[in-house]
Amino acid sequence: MQISIVLVVHNHLPYVRGCIRRLIAHTGDHELLVVDNHSDRETVAFLKELEERGVVRHLILNEDNLGYAVACNQAVRLAAHSWIVMLHTDCLVTSGWVARLAAHTAIASDNLRLGAVIPTTNYANEDFPIYDDALKRRFIEYKLPNKSQPTEDDIEIVLRHTYPDGLDSFAASIRWRTPLVYSVDISSFCTMFSKAMFDECGLFDEGYSLRGYEDKDMYMRMRDRGFEVWCAKDCFVHHFGNITSDGEGFCFPEIMGSNRARFERVWMADEGGRDAGQA
Repeated sequence: MQISIVLVVHNHLPYVRGCIRRLIAHTGDHELLVVDNHSDRETVAFLKELEERGVVRHLILNEDNLGYAVACNQAVRLAAHSWIVMLHTDCLVTSGWVARLAAHTAIASDNLRLGAVIPTTNYANEDFPIYDDALKRRFIEYKLPNKSQPTEDDIEIVLRHTYPDGLDSFAASIRWRTPLVYSVDISSFCTMFSKAMFDECGLFDEGYSLRGYEDKDMYMRMRDRGFEVWCAKDCFVHHFGNITSDGEGFCFPEIMGSNRARFERVWMADEGGRDAGQA
């Protein structure tokens, strides 16, 4: 199965390099779409080089930081394949990751409308699919204080502490697990969406500023239309966590508070939901 993979970039070049390096090494047939939300010159130069080499099929360079929802929608409109992975740049994929996510899409049938599949991870907010608490605690012990511009040695220290036998060895060790469980949310760090779901539910709501709650809003629309979300327990993607919301001019608590208020106005006042096109 061919897959479209979307990266939304805003600076943080060390993480972007690591993310794309792992994508190249551990992902089969795919197209890579990158939307840059007004990064610094060094990051943009790196992305342009990838486009010239054919690693990136579509590169969109926005002149301002238009936010995560807008950038994702730009990529979805260009995506050529029936399943689209939204992957944060502070993630490291593992061997066979996309093949395992894609394999689970075969369960879709007349009785199950599969809208999205998510992997497990080491670190995520709220009730997202953490592998286990011990792994999360081990990662947090060495979570990087210099989140924006770590060295490769800094990143390697975190990975060695979190996965003493290696990241790929850990990912391989969980492949025996019960492969698929129902999820009550989507996890924005890495989600494989059905393009048919976007066709029916609409794109991400661009009224959510910069980043935050656009994924929860999409989940609610999916739920209202009868699409289900499943977690692939046999697939693992490392997540450094909160890097994409770190940076100059990005007040994460303020932005999240504003977006949460919008989400509650839209959804909590009327549990009946809303039309997909409503902003």
